[in-house]
Order: sequence, then C-alpha cells, then structure tokens
Amino acid sequence: QNKRIGLLNLRHGDNWGNIPGLPGQYDTPESPMGVLLTAEVLADIQTYNGLVITGDGYKLTKISLK
Repeated sequence: QNKRIGLLNLRHGDNWGNIPGLPGQYDTPESPMGVLLTAEVLADIQTYNGLVITGDGYKLTKISLK
C-alpha cells in the first residue's frame, strides 16, 4: 500500500475550477508520479486563463507537454 506523503491540486485559472479529464486532487505516493496533460486539458487551461498548481508535501521537478 502506498503511503500518502503529500497533496497536489491542478485547477484552471478562472475561479480555480476543475479541469475536465483530471481528478482535481492527487494524494501523492512515495514513488514519483506523472500527470498527462492531454489536448483536452491544454485547451481547457488556455480557455480558462492558465494552470493553477497548489498543494503540500511534494516537489514539482518537471512539467512536460506532449
């Protein structure tokens, strides 16, 4: 069982709303995790004024767009 060591939230800029296709909140496990930003997610964050990243107990080391 993975132990929760942190919390990560990904939201779009307008009113910190939910991004379709992503859970709003991630409980980060001990091992590294990745989040895929699909074309749908990218369109949403472009339409709704950017990406808001909040949380606690994690270290963001890289963002990749494919």
